Amino acid sequence: MKLNPEIDFSVFVVARGIATFLGSFILSRTQKKDLTFSGSELKYVTVRNVLTSIQQAFFFYVIMVVPIKITWIINNICPIFVFVIGYFVLHTTLSG
Repeated sequence: MKLNPEIDFSVFVVARGIATFLGSFILSRTQKKDLTFSGSELKYVTVRNVLTSIQQAFFFYVIMVVPIKITWIINNICPIFVFVIGYFVLHTTLSG
């Protein structure tokens, strides 16, 4: 995106979503597993997809504003925040 400023960040969000879907579809076909959700699963998957789409939109927008080195570091340390928040806020036990 930084190399071609004429491209809007929404194109990357859509392209990443299509690539994720195609990857999931190919994996489900090679593993011979069904790729359908029903009932409460569908509700949770939809909420997760909406939140992931918002995160991706913000990520691609921030890439245009902040240097990519800083953005990439912050994006890659996010899983650490999941464990920290889970331990201190939700009082989950960590095991290895």
